[in-house]
Amino acid sequence: MQQVEILMAVYNGEKYMKEQIQSILNQTHQNIRLIIRDNCSTDRTREILQKYVEEYPEKIKLLVSKENVGVIGNFSALLDHAEGNYIMFSDHDDIWLPEKIEKTLKKMLEIDGRELSLTPVLVHTDLTVVNERLETIHPSFWKYSNLNPLAGQTLSRLLLQNQVTGCTMMINKSLRDLARPIPKDIVMHDWWLALCAASFGKIAIVDEATMLYRQHGKNDTGAQRYSLISVIKAKFNKERRAKMQKCRQMTVVQAKQFLSKNSDRLSLESQEIIKAFIKFDDAIFFKKAILMFKYSFYRVGLFRNLCLIFGLRNLRILYQKISGVIK
Repeated sequence: MQQVEILMAVYNGEKYMKEQIQSILNQTHQNIRLIIRDNCSTDRTREILQKYVEEYPEKIKLLVSKENVGVIGNFSALLDHAEGNYIMFSDHDDIWLPEKIEKTLKKMLEIDGRELSLTPVLVHTDLTVVNERLETIHPSFWKYSNLNPLAGQTLSRLLLQNQVTGCTMMINKSLRDLARPIPKDIVMHDWWLALCAASFGKIAIVDEATMLYRQHGKNDTGAQRYSLISVIKAKFNKERRAKMQKCRQMTVVQAKQFLSKNSDRLSLESQEIIKAFIKFDDAIFFKKAILMFKYSFYRVGLFRNLCLIFGLRNLRILYQKISGVIK
């Protein structure tokens, strides 16, 4: 039975952490090694974790940070301690369904077994979105957020929009070795791993929810419902708009980092796509449209793509004129 290493990033997790750890210990696939890294918690997190280590010394290892390095830094440091052939990632506030590891590993072995671990592989799954009390908000995160993981596996699509949720991922050792070290100036570690897999290996999905994705108001990313109304409201929310603007800017920084780190092994076609994407956001309307159609720079959802072409400001003005609320 293959051993699976699970990397859990923790910060102030005393409220939900026990449930998550227990759901991992209760998996049908029992050959696991859980590596937990506490990112300088200020609550009882470390005390709770130490008790788990004492109770499960063969299964749980605790790493302690000397400084808070953020979410990306925490997972990057965890990845440096991963030694196995198959690696998964965990937040501290969700619940894994009993067959999560078993089903994900089965899909991984269908691919990785044929490739003899030479090809970087990433497998990810859907999630059930739940509230703080684990009551279902939506049975499918992919449908809730209007994502299409099968269509979003290409480099051009992934540069614009991440379709991979980190807490559902399993990667093989080849992808780990290729992706390290994970740069600090990126949007998120799962996005970086997805770009690596799309460019140099394979991405596969398990088309079912394998975990409960808890929404409690303090999530680092969280689930956002996609609808025309919700998108329009986000454009008028100053805080959300600023966050989206920063994320868009960071996707360009991320693309530059990816090109710089992998320029010697990226195909000429991939290099051309990335260079075009770096120019895409600042291009004028007609140039942006040409780049969009030439390189398939699309997101999932009509309004998302209209935002790409026309820009948020112009769409807000247009919406105000149509709705008659312009002053």
